[in-house]
Amino acid sequence: MQLAFGKYDLHARIARGGTAEVFLADQNGPDGFSKPVALKVLLPEFGHDAEFVDMLIDEARLAVRLSHPSIVQILELGKTDGRYFIAMEYVRGSNLAVLRRALAAEETKMPARATVAILSTVLEALHAAHEQQDKDGKPLNIVHRDVRPHNILISDHGIVKVADFGIAKAAINHARTRTGVIKGCFAYLSPEQARARPVDRRSDVFSAGLVLYELLSGARAYECDDELEMLGRAQHAELTPLGVACPEVPARLREVVDRALAPEPDARFQSCAAMGDALAQAAKKAGMTPFTPAQLAAFVAPFLAGVKLEPVERSLFGEELLAEAGGGVATRVVGTPKPAVPLLVTTPAGTSLGTQASMAWIAGALAVVAVLAFALWPRPNEPVPEPEPASQAATAAPIDPPPPAKAAHGYLTINSRPWSTVFVDGALVSKTTPVRRLELSIGKHRVVLQRGDGAKAELDVEITPGATVTKLYDWDAR
Repeated sequence: MQLAFGKYDLHARIARGGTAEVFLADQNGPDGFSKPVALKVLLPEFGHDAEFVDMLIDEARLAVRLSHPSIVQILELGKTDGRYFIAMEYVRGSNLAVLRRALAAEETKMPARATVAILSTVLEALHAAHEQQDKDGKPLNIVHRDVRPHNILISDHGIVKVADFGIAKAAINHARTRTGVIKGCFAYLSPEQARARPVDRRSDVFSAGLVLYELLSGARAYECDDELEMLGRAQHAELTPLGVACPEVPARLREVVDRALAPEPDARFQSCAAMGDALAQAAKKAGMTPFTPAQLAAFVAPFLAGVKLEPVERSLFGEELLAEAGGGVATRVVGTPKPAVPLLVTTPAGTSLGTQASMAWIAGALAVVAVLAFALWPRPNEPVPEPEPASQAATAAPIDPPPPAKAAHGYLTINSRPWSTVFVDGALVSKTTPVRRLELSIGKHRVVLQRGDGAKAELDVEITPGATVTKLYDWDAR
């Protein structure tokens, strides 16, 4: 199945984050021209939020300046059917997080030679971003702020690239980071990030050190499932030394990791270039030759052989398509297990497509109808059932219509002054307020707000069917 989106055909969903989806797509042109791209599309609920739109535009404006072979290239910023999107270079392969999970399933660690090759390239790319200047030669002071395995891509040919400058800090940004707001994945935050303090390139050094730690040890740097506990550990860099977690790692490599993970920025490598040089020297002194791209490709291929992209019909685009056709969609509620959920399609009688529906949605709706027709159409060798005798039909007991279904969920909207990170029932739901119409299961829930300085406030909310509970928390009024 594919869906039309302007001049692009969407084939599969690569990933979905809190504010956007990324699709494998074809960019179409005249005379049969077609080019595979990765299309990052802002989710519709954020399309009218100036802050999130500015963040997407900032990402495009920033990344388009970063011309480096190890940074994913930006091809276009656009808007189609009210949806903002970025078209990016498509890297055929996978990200480091998927590879790590595949290795863990086989109880295998990344070879140190492969790790050195991957991190050396990542550090080179980050240094290139950190050194970027504007047209007048002034430093842009770019900080990635989200260096983690999900944003490190490995192609089928063993080429490593850094992706997603979506929350990067730079002097040219329109969207300004608000005081006290934490940006980044908790498991890969530097201590200054976790405390919502100003960051510079040395924050990326720390995050790269965490990735290096995990690849060499085969274990998470912060071994805890609770997001609040993880944030607390990140604020103080409370992790098990690599020499204790994995003593077989060569001592010189451990020294690189230990220095990169120094809690105070002044004690770390002062640049990713310096860390990369130290890593290369440590590998050399340990008698270790980094993998070539061909060797890296040969190593990762068996572990990624079974990895498949998610069908586009399970994306938000698929849900919208079915909604246009009058269908229903199974959704996931916070606090419940999170398997991939199949779509539940219904086509009530009398449903018609609005005249404003795009041709893509119409085509999708017809496809749904075609599937249903195929399922109901009698097969050549199947007898067509005889109609029920009229007398039986006339005397059959009337069937009462089923009672209207009650909503199985409600909604929570919450804001705070100043801004807070929001947890519901122990799970992180947003790194900043406000949170609008968060879908929750019926019943009582515990909400925890956490400021950038670590202060916490707990609220109990009760969700009722179909209703929205609205909360505003003022820290100054405590």
